[in-house]
Amino acid sequence: MPDEISVSEYFEKQVPELFKEQVAGNPVMGMNDTVAAIQFDVKGAGGVQTYSVVIKDAKDIDIVAGPVGDPLVQVLIDEDDWREAVSGGLSGAADMFTDMKQMANRGRYDKLSDMKGKLVLDLTRPGKDNVCMEVVFNGAANPESTFKCSLDDWGKMSRGELIGMSAFMEGKLKIEGDMAFALSLSSLVS
Repeated sequence: MPDEISVSEYFEKQVPELFKEQVAGNPVMGMNDTVAAIQFDVKGAGGVQTYSVVIKDAKDIDIVAGPVGDPLVQVLIDEDDWREAVSGGLSGAADMFTDMKQMANRGRYDKLSDMKGKLVLDLTRPGKDNVCMEVVFNGAANPESTFKCSLDDWGKMSRGELIGMSAFMEGKLKIEGDMAFALSLSSLVS
């Protein structure tokens, strides 16, 4: 993606094209009668821009300028971090919650549908400010857990190269807040 792409251009033009490319050659089975709404609240100098991506049966997509009722996942992210993520600079930062390929899996969809709470990510990176984002599952602000680790280690966890529990035991992942909720996230994190 171009570094200067606007939030509206990305969601209204790029996301439908990306979705079309991803599903064109790979029909997804077992996702009939599903609706996955992912709401993005991108916080910038001009306020918060909200776009919702609604995926039906893992084959149809609607882009809504604004919030939708009962999103499966809601992501609040700073515009600079969002821009870096969509241009490829933050690979893996939010993929496990927003990647259409990962969302088009019935087991993962069912886990996300049952998840309730808020995950705060605080990801460190060398020489730059931390990447911070909030991920709210099914509109529930509680329970809440904060995960702190390096962006590199988080990317490894999202790609399955590092198991979340191993990262925690090795001190690479620090968890604050509700530990039961944090443990329930383990099936999504690794």
